[in-house]
Amino acid sequence: MADVIRAAGGTTIIVPGLGPGVRLDDVYVLFDRSSATDSRTPVPPAAALASAQQWFEARKIGVRVAGSGERLLAAVAPEVLDHVAFAADDVTAIEGMLRATGIEPSERRGESVFYRADGVLIELTADTERPDRFWCPMHPHVRSPAPQTCPICSMALVPIAPPRTGQYRLEVTQVPARRGPGTSALKLRIRDPDSHENVQMFAEAHERLLHLFIIGRDLRYFAHEHPRRTDDGFALDVDLSPGAYMLIADFLPGGGYPQMVHRAIVTPGFRASPFGTSALQEDGSEKALDGMRVQLKVEPARARPAATLRFRLTDEAGAGVTDLEPYLGSAGHLLVVSPDLTQSIHAHPDAQGSGPELAFDVEFPEAGIYKVWVQVQRRGTVSAVPFVVRIGI
Repeated sequence: MADVIRAAGGTTIIVPGLGPGVRLDDVYVLFDRSSATDSRTPVPPAAALASAQQWFEARKIGVRVAGSGERLLAAVAPEVLDHVAFAADDVTAIEGMLRATGIEPSERRGESVFYRADGVLIELTADTERPDRFWCPMHPHVRSPAPQTCPICSMALVPIAPPRTGQYRLEVTQVPARRGPGTSALKLRIRDPDSHENVQMFAEAHERLLHLFIIGRDLRYFAHEHPRRTDDGFALDVDLSPGAYMLIADFLPGGGYPQMVHRAIVTPGFRASPFGTSALQEDGSEKALDGMRVQLKVEPARARPAATLRFRLTDEAGAGVTDLEPYLGSAGHLLVVSPDLTQSIHAHPDAQGSGPELAFDVEFPEAGIYKVWVQVQRRGTVSAVPFVVRIGI
C-alpha cells in the first residue's frame, strides 16, 4: 500500500513518535509489514477506516479524513492491516468521553491508547505533526500545538505571534515631586516597532500586563512594580530620590514576542554622572531578611555560562520554610542584571512549591559578575533578597 500512495504523489516521511512511512493528505501508512509472515485475514483498508469512523461518530466524536485519501484507500487491494490510528489534539479528553460511555482502552503504548471495535484495532494518539502555535512567555522553548499550561511555571501558554522586526520603545515621562527634588510618578508609553504607534494590546504574563523593574545605577535600589493601565499607556506612583536609574519593562505585546525593554532615566536634582558602573564583588552565600535566612548555591552547567541558582530558605529557628505563598502566579521571581545594566533576565523557578528550596535555571549572556534579586512571598509580605554571583569565571 505504501508503494501505491507514493505513486499517487505521497511523500516519504518520519512522523515524530511514530516512525517512517508515507503520507498523502490526511492518510499515513506506517511500518510496512510483509503479509508472508502474518496469518491474519487481509482487511480492506477503506472498510477498516469506515468502520472506525462509524464507531467514533456513534459516540459523538467526529473524525475527518481528506476526500482524496478516502478515494485512494478505496482503490487499494486488501492488505494485512495492523490497526487504524487517529491523531487528536487532546487524547486525554477523548479518552474521558469514551470512559463516560463505559468504554475503557484495551491497551496502552506510551502516550497512545487502543480500543477494539467491530474487529478493528483503533489507536488514539497525540497529533505530533502539527506546528507549534502556543508557547510560554516566560519559557519560550516550551511550545505546543494546542493550549495547555507550562510544565515549568504552570503559566497558561499563549499564541505564538508572527515574527516582528525592530525594537519596541519605552517612552517615559517623569512627574516631579511636589516638594523638593526627585520624582513622584512615571508615565509610560510603549511604541510599536513598525508603526511607532502606542501599543494597545497586551497579554497577561504572570498575572500582570506590565512588570516594571526599577534598578538604581549603583545597584542598591530595587523595585518590582506593576503600573496601572491608562488611556494612552501606563502610570505608576513611585517616589524616586535624585539619582540615575534603569527601567526594565517586561511585557508581552499583542502580535509580538515577550519583551525586556530598557530605558535609563535621571531624576530631578541628581548632579553626579549618570554613566558610572558599579564594581561588584561576591557578597556571600547567605542573607537574612524578613525573618528568613536565604542560602544560595550556584551550580554551573556543563555548557557555561548557564547555571542553576538554588536558594534554600530557613526561618529564625533554622527550620526549612515551607509556607511560601504564590507571588504573581509563581513560587518566586528572579531578576538578573549585569553591572552596567545593559543585560537583564527575568526568570521563574523550575517547579511550583511552597519551599524550602527554589531552583532557577538561567542562561547567562556571558561569563562574568551579576547582581541578582530573588523575590518570594510569605505571610503576605514580598521579600527581595539580593546576591552577587560569579558565573563561568
